[in-house]
Amino acid sequence: MFFREQEEFRKVIDRCVEEEFLRGVCDKYHYLPEDREQMRQTALVMQGIIEKEAFFQHALKEGEKLFDSVVISLGEGIDRLQDAYSEKGELTSAYMVEILAGELLLIAYTAYNQYMERTTDCHVARYYFPGSEKEYPLTMISSILSRLSTPVICNECYCMIPKQSVAFLALLTKDKSVRCPGICVGCGRKDCPNSSHRERPLPYGYARILGKEFI
Repeated sequence: MFFREQEEFRKVIDRCVEEEFLRGVCDKYHYLPEDREQMRQTALVMQGIIEKEAFFQHALKEGEKLFDSVVISLGEGIDRLQDAYSEKGELTSAYMVEILAGELLLIAYTAYNQYMERTTDCHVARYYFPGSEKEYPLTMISSILSRLSTPVICNECYCMIPKQSVAFLALLTKDKSVRCPGICVGCGRKDCPNSSHRERPLPYGYARILGKEFI
């Protein structure tokens, strides 16, 4: 399903260019006030792509527990846009695409939660991410994708294409006293680039060229 077809995900598209969102991204990643117009212009280009291409798919699997296999993607056009900026040497814009995409995917989790509550009698109790726990290895990405008729693929290094995509299992419940407190809760990874408690580190190439410290 495309983002534009569901009200919860439609909000992600609209949020992309909202002043409050862009100001928050600039503050989080320590951009200067004079960088905000470039961020806004980059977000406007991204919004047009996301409007056409961004989608999510899911497949419920009932058993002792109810799990939902989920893939959310901003579409391959975002990868092409980032590559185009990089090829032209516009590294600042290329990295802005990276961080904006990451922040929009974080918002998309909330959209998924709201969508499930509206369309089913369940809600999310917890997320399980490939590679986050011993019981959920990276190889789980392939099994999630195999349950869905999705254009997202996984290469031999377990990197998804399009790059701005996520795959996960959501444990669902009808118990109103049990709710997922956040996508980072229960994950012990301290190096996760999507953690809501830290900035996403610069990819090595951007770090070297932009003169930033690589962590």
